[in-house]
Amino acid sequence: MLAGCPRLAPLVPRPLAAGNRDSAVVWAGATQPTSHMAIRFRWKYQDDQKRWGGRGQARIAPPDSLRFDYVGPLGLGAGAAAVVGDSTIWADPEQNFRSLVPAVRMLWAGLGIVRSPRADAA
Repeated sequence: MLAGCPRLAPLVPRPLAAGNRDSAVVWAGATQPTSHMAIRFRWKYQDDQKRWGGRGQARIAPPDSLRFDYVGPLGLGAGAAAVVGDSTIWADPEQNFRSLVPAVRMLWAGLGIVRSPRADAA
């Protein structure tokens, strides 16, 4: 008969098995919009130099296009961008959009839409 504390789990997590690409594509496909939609949101941004907040709207046109508009407090710091797939087609002002959205896939994910893995992804 053993007494004492039960054996603890290892301190280093065990590695996960590689995911199946086909399963990821199916899962991502289930999050794709099927009709035009607009998502209104509030946002906050902070870096070493400034802190902002405001509101915005993402207008989505399936399967892979969106227009992203945002405005800061009192109408200051407004901007917009057009995105197709994983590419920004235009942004005005571009520097502000790049600081708010460092990666387009993160923008899609923030809107609840998962982009399918690229064809060359393992």
